[in-house]
Amino acid sequence: MKKLLLILVLISISIYGKSQTDIKNITDSTIVVGLVIEDCYADSYNVNEDNKMLIKGTTVIVNGAETYRGEKVFDISYKGKRYYIAKYKLFIKDYTFEDISAMDSITAEKFRDHSIYLGIILRKSEIEKVFRVLNGCKPYGLAIYDWSYYDESEYTEGTSAKVTVYNPTGKTIKYIWFSFIGYNPVGDRVIENRAKGAVITRKAVGPIAKGDTGTYQFEYLWFTDMVETAKISSIKVMYMDGTQKVITNPKLVTLSNEYRSIIED
Repeated sequence: MKKLLLILVLISISIYGKSQTDIKNITDSTIVVGLVIEDCYADSYNVNEDNKMLIKGTTVIVNGAETYRGEKVFDISYKGKRYYIAKYKLFIKDYTFEDISAMDSITAEKFRDHSIYLGIILRKSEIEKVFRVLNGCKPYGLAIYDWSYYDESEYTEGTSAKVTVYNPTGKTIKYIWFSFIGYNPVGDRVIENRAKGAVITRKAVGPIAKGDTGTYQFEYLWFTDMVETAKISSIKVMYMDGTQKVITNPKLVTLSNEYRSIIED
C-alpha cells in the first residue's frame, strides 16, 4: 500500500513538473491570436455596451487570461473593443490559457496594453480602407452601401427591393433613377407588363448631401413571386446643379459584405 502511494506521489510530481516546464514564455510584445470555435456571445468589457455575437471562425486578439465570474475566460479585442470569452470557445495555436495566465503582473499589464493598442490600430486601418473604397466611387458619382430584393408578402404575389446609397461626391444628390432586372428560376428575364419589358426603372428623391446616405424601398417592382434573382442594371444620378452621372456597371460601386460588416461593427 505504501509502495502504491509512493508511486502516485511520484507520478503527481512528474506531471506537475512537466506542466511547469511546458509553460511557454510570453513577453509584453508577443501577439496572440485566437479563433472562435463556435457561434457564441462574448461579454462586453464595458458594462454600458451590449455583448457581441461572434461567429465561428472569427479571429480575435488575446489581451489576457483570467477567471471572470467564476469561469476561465480570455480577455480579447475584436474590432477595437474588449470582450470576455470562455476559454473552451477559443482556439489558440501557439499558446495556452496557462501560458498567458502565468505571466507576472507587470508583464501581463504591458502585454494587455500592447494587445489592446494593436486591436485599435487594426480597427482604424479597416475603417480607413473602407473609406478609401467609398472615395474610390467618387468618379462614378454614387456608392451602393447595400441592396436587396425580397418577397413582399405571403398573402400577395410581388417582389420588392431596398437600396441604401452613399454620396461620395462634393455635390448634393437631387434624384436617382435605379433600373432593375429580375430573373426567374431558369435564368430568363422576368417580363413586367407595366414596364413593357424586363427593365424596371424607379426614381428616388433626395436630397442626399456629401457624405450622407439615403435608403429607398420600392414595393412590388414585380407583381410575381417568380423572381429568383435580380440585379441593378444601371443607375442615373442627378445633382442639385443639374449635372448627371450614369453608372452602367453598378457592381463597381457596390460595397462588399466584408466592408459593410466593418462599418456595422
